[in-house]
Amino acid sequence: MLFRSQEFSATARQGRALQVEQSGKQSWKVSKAVGEAAHLRYRVFSAAFDDDLADITPASLLMYLVGRPEAPITVRFVTENGWKIFTSLEKRGDRYQAANYGRLAASPLFMGLDFKTLEFKSAAGIPYAVVFNNARLQMTEQQVEADLEDLANAAASMLGPAPFSAYTYLVKVQAAPLPAPLPYAATSRLSVGENDFVTVSSYNTFLLSAAQSLAEAWVANAVRLEPLQSPDWSREALTRNLWFVKGGSAYFADLLLLRAGLIQPTEFTTRLSAE
Repeated sequence: MLFRSQEFSATARQGRALQVEQSGKQSWKVSKAVGEAAHLRYRVFSAAFDDDLADITPASLLMYLVGRPEAPITVRFVTENGWKIFTSLEKRGDRYQAANYGRLAASPLFMGLDFKTLEFKSAAGIPYAVVFNNARLQMTEQQVEADLEDLANAAASMLGPAPFSAYTYLVKVQAAPLPAPLPYAATSRLSVGENDFVTVSSYNTFLLSAAQSLAEAWVANAVRLEPLQSPDWSREALTRNLWFVKGGSAYFADLLLLRAGLIQPTEFTTRLSAE
């Protein structure tokens, strides 16, 4: 998703304008006194924003202080008209907490009004949330909750304790073609069509996407690719080993579906031979 920033400005606490210089394609330099607080303001345009939903990727929207990406971060979202916020970030009071910019960047969020939300806990007590950006989406909610809970329990049984304290599926309802699932440490962004919970084949595709995202949370945590541990946020983090994470996640996803009783052994072997 493309986010475009414009009209960057900075002021001191008293409203005094501070000098701003764009020092790079995605960076700005603010001149201020030592210890002086600065209020930064900029406008963001994106096709991910409309009158009903803001589908936010923090790394594309929220800035960080150069040289201090490991510093703790708090974020407060001011919304209008009762818009709700769904994210895996921990909330304390009216602010969301992130241990560092990496944690913030790995925490996409939905903001809007029209949501269908499913919630359940795994056998280990880990809370899961499934957020659809369409409250009118037709499905058998108890079945979806039960199937995803079985996946979560199968993952913990097979791969060990969850590497997160809570997990959120952000599911965007949209027209085809649907993008591939995008997993993060404690969140995944999935896409479904309006009728994907009507037929068995399309519902199984949703379950596979959910299983792949969940498996990658475990695999990526175990492998811990070095370029992604302390990345330079001003450029792409390149690694030749990402194929291993994706391949391992795809294998474990099929195995999770099998262990959860959501596919038969014959289907598992068919998928395995196809890979």
